[in-house]
Amino acid sequence: MKTEKFKGNIWFIMPRSSSDWKGAEALWITVAGWASAAEELGLESLIATTDRMADYHEVRNYPLSSVTKPMGIKRSKFLPLVLITAIKDFLQFKRSKKSNNYKFLDSSESDLTNPTLIWEHHDLFPGIGTELANKYGIPLIKYVHAPQVWEAKKWGVNRPVWGKLLEKSEVRNLNRADLVACVSAQV
Repeated sequence: MKTEKFKGNIWFIMPRSSSDWKGAEALWITVAGWASAAEELGLESLIATTDRMADYHEVRNYPLSSVTKPMGIKRSKFLPLVLITAIKDFLQFKRSKKSNNYKFLDSSESDLTNPTLIWEHHDLFPGIGTELANKYGIPLIKYVHAPQVWEAKKWGVNRPVWGKLLEKSEVRNLNRADLVACVSAQV
């Protein structure tokens, strides 16, 4: 049986850098699998992180650097864990809002212009998937392996004041998508 080929290209947005998510390499393998499947259907794909573009072959080797500290702060006996969590959340938020993140998508560096679909991995603080989908007037798919605040709470991460605000932000972010693809029925 012949598989029908599609036309167009998909931008896969990972809202962190190519050296982040050490210990969660499955996230990189997941996006590589999605991009590989898109190419098998005849679509071109580009995977964008906050610091570079890559194809699905390259992403299988992410994270690129195991030397980078995830958020630049270690557990200290002098700082309560809740304060460390607050600092990490603030630093992640700040990095997600940098004005130069993804600037290469609109530059001549990109061979894939005018995407036909945006796929974005869900994170505590989103990338620019919604902005790009609106800019190009195309559908946005959000891929969710777990709601971030809920999952962190299951692992004992306490966000006493700002946790509920982050959960509401997650819901708003997911509601902006045309399709939310979940990894399981529970999610």
